[in-house]
Amino acid sequence: MLFIMFFGRPIIEMNDYVYGDEGMIVGICDDEKNVRELIAIYIGRKDDSAEIHFFKNGDEVLHFVKQGKRIDILYLDIDLKGAPDGMDVAKTLKEKQIKEGNASSALPLIIFITGLPERMPEAFGVRAFQYLLKPIDEKQFGLVFDQAKKAVLCSSKSHKTKSLSVSFCGVRRTVSMPDIRFIESNGRKLIIHMKDEVVETYGTTAEIMKELDNSFCQVHRSFVVNMNHISDYTRNSIQTIDGESVPVSKYKFRAFVSDYAAFLEREIC
Repeated sequence: MLFIMFFGRPIIEMNDYVYGDEGMIVGICDDEKNVRELIAIYIGRKDDSAEIHFFKNGDEVLHFVKQGKRIDILYLDIDLKGAPDGMDVAKTLKEKQIKEGNASSALPLIIFITGLPERMPEAFGVRAFQYLLKPIDEKQFGLVFDQAKKAVLCSSKSHKTKSLSVSFCGVRRTVSMPDIRFIESNGRKLIIHMKDEVVETYGTTAEIMKELDNSFCQVHRSFVVNMNHISDYTRNSIQTIDGESVPVSKYKFRAFVSDYAAFLEREIC
């Protein structure tokens, strides 16, 4: 196995791993070796504690994520040679998130790199954070990196596990707030819909809203939704990432749109 030194840290060429101190985990996926190394140099000048992983193609990224390994920021070339290209990788990661029911923070923060600016409109469909045009300007790279690092840190703080204590028929239990999809009110009973189960407790929507954080929004007299798990919405309903439909009151629609926009802004700080 060949070792060389880079920023005083070893790169294992066989697996293209760069081992750093504890810090952010950054992936660089580009089929051009010189581009991968240039981005690593720029990252090293901004944050020498970042742990960097090199990927030569999209399959390597997907295999890495499939193993349950984390990437905080992913620099992803749209125009990778062969299949899948960068856009296909981003779409697969998004589909994985929806299938597994993870919150938005579970996805790498994607920064596309490309020499073809006409492909950038496609990035909106996969919620890419930013994009960089080749040849990469170091000053612009630094600005985007600082924004991305701030977003990762803010997201990490805002997604610390919060819990809700509930009781039903004399049995008390703790429910993780991030796992709640939506809450339905039926008389004096609250039905908490989660990823793998439904939990019942006593109370009203007004009472439980006082216990929830600002990831939750009351969208109907009888329904509260966790905005982390919204896939799509119309004027009449919200679609969750699990494929369930939550009704939206016409009287609460405008407030919901405003709250959801504020939530998305908080997600990227």
